[in-house]
Amino acid sequence: MVPPELEFEEYLGKGSYGSVSLFKYSKPRTTLYTAVKTCDYENSESLHKEFQILSQFKGCSRIVQCYENKVIPNLDGEGNIEYMMLMEYAAGGSLKTFMKRSQDKKLSDPMIRDFTRMLLEGLATIQGHGYVHCDLKPENIIVFPRCVYKNGVWKSSNELKICDFGLSQKHGDSD
Repeated sequence: MVPPELEFEEYLGKGSYGSVSLFKYSKPRTTLYTAVKTCDYENSESLHKEFQILSQFKGCSRIVQCYENKVIPNLDGEGNIEYMMLMEYAAGGSLKTFMKRSQDKKLSDPMIRDFTRMLLEGLATIQGHGYVHCDLKPENIIVFPRCVYKNGVWKSSNELKICDFGLSQKHGDSD
């Protein structure tokens, strides 16, 4: 059973080791949306490894953040054990879907410069913690739409974060 404070909204996608869905997370005086990565027992080692890696990036602005302090065991509708990791929800989707929605499927030069800077900041953070991502691609870069009030004007922008650390390795590891 899904924890009672989580309400399923929609299925977002599937990867090699599990799926990601959007849930509404409600607690007293708080409602937010969370992406929930779910896997079965057979793939739980990969999810636990990813959670341990992401836990080292708490507060890093270019790395997707986890909620809770553990991977949550759960029983699915058929009574099988599954594991859930709660993460930030990126309303802009992946960079791949963001680019497909862009005019002529192209990004402007200023946006490319900003996105490149953000990705390099994320990669520097990952390397600074002694890791190699090993699966960097547009599907594993997520877009967070933002509105900023500056000089009396509201401006929209997008922030990028790197996600999906299931294949990441510590520098020097050979597996």
